[in-house]
Amino acid sequence: MLSDPEKRLAYDQLAEQYRSGQDFQPPPDWDAGFEYSGRGFEEADLGEFSDFFANLFGQGGRSGRAGRGGRTYQMRGEDRHAKVFIDLTDAFQGATRPLTLQVPQVDAQGHVVSREHTLNVRIPKGVREGQHVRLSGQGSPGVGGGPAGDLYLEIHFTPDSRYRVEGRDVYQKVPVTPWEAALGASIETPTPSGVIKLKVPAGS
Repeated sequence: MLSDPEKRLAYDQLAEQYRSGQDFQPPPDWDAGFEYSGRGFEEADLGEFSDFFANLFGQGGRSGRAGRGGRTYQMRGEDRHAKVFIDLTDAFQGATRPLTLQVPQVDAQGHVVSREHTLNVRIPKGVREGQHVRLSGQGSPGVGGGPAGDLYLEIHFTPDSRYRVEGRDVYQKVPVTPWEAALGASIETPTPSGVIKLKVPAGS
């Protein structure tokens, strides 16, 4: 993984904060907020590149999209991926939020550096932990006027000591007094979707 220059940049930036002379063990979310390149070559790509090089070297080809007659080769840009954290309340209600991502790019000296990429992202109501939200055309630019790739956001929830999320279920600890637990009561308690009235059964 660290041979990937993009992920190495994210890792090094985080490790710089923990210079202590000891072995560095990054947290699980060390790569959050960084964009990474998408898929590599697939079998379907081989025909396109075969045509590209055949035309480039004058041997003809099926698609004829490069080299001869002023025709230019076009290729769709790479998809990119990023892990982002949102508040649980946004998943309950849906929201539009600005998200700033770090995008690795190569500078004039050939070094991998990062720049900020800010987007207004619509968070769909009911989004789940680990779900991917696709932003069409927000990936890497295409080649030769080809369409840009897509950006896929992997959704994670910002840790909140009040809630525990398992799949589509949300668990919450609700404090009650000893007499409310013994005799039963009707109390108000905040939840990610707002304040609700909760009936506490006698003998809880």
